[in-house]
Amino acid sequence: MAIDADGATQAVLLRNNAHLTLDHLDLTAPGDGRTLRRGVYGLLPEVTLQELDIHDVKGCMPATLNPSDSSRAP
Repeated sequence: MAIDADGATQAVLLRNNAHLTLDHLDLTAPGDGRTLRRGVYGLLPEVTLQELDIHDVKGCMPATLNPSDSSRAP
């Protein structure tokens, strides 16, 4: 299955899920290189990611959004 973020920040957002498996997905999140983009994003317990093809994720790194913010890692 192919999932294109189509302008969204992430192709797959995991929120309020647990005991989840993402399997055999083709994920893209093309962007302009200046906005945040992610293939898969979420902080959840017991999530399994396997056989994912994540490519063409074109965005900026979070630390580059506000370089004057010293609380972010370089």
